[in-house]
Amino acid sequence: ELSLKRNLILSSRQANTKIAFEQAESNFKNAQVAFKQALANQKIAQINYDNTTLTAPFEGYLFGLTLWEGSFVSSTNIISTISSTKDLQIQIPVPQTVKNTFTIGDVFPFSNPEQNLKGLLKITSVVPFVDMNTKSYIIYGVPTKINGQLMSGQLVVADLSKH
Repeated sequence: ELSLKRNLILSSRQANTKIAFEQAESNFKNAQVAFKQALANQKIAQINYDNTTLTAPFEGYLFGLTLWEGSFVSSTNIISTISSTKDLQIQIPVPQTVKNTFTIGDVFPFSNPEQNLKGLLKITSVVPFVDMNTKSYIIYGVPTKINGQLMSGQLVVADLSKH
């Protein structure tokens, strides 16, 4: 705008050519159009942002969040890690000194005292093979009726004495 005013003054004093004035006027109008386009793009971006939602259509949790509200994101940014709990299972090594009378469908309580987490373990399979290193066989089960967030790799204690 200042350049246009300057060229207008110079033109009125005949210290500038008509071509230079028209060029300044054209630059000013182009800048106005670019500014209006930028405002329109900003409104469109705001509408897109307001209408954007992220949903997690699965059972699971997010962890390792690396960006926060207001952060700039590129297509190569890792925002967080998503982990499904749908197929989560609990693996329990049982010493061979405990008689293997467990059956599929048996239910036992489990807990994680550090997080005050409790739930039930429903046995899905029993592997009777005795591991020669640990001298144990393995019970696999799925967690149910959990009062908190059970995560992959988390240590839980199962009470198998009710068997």
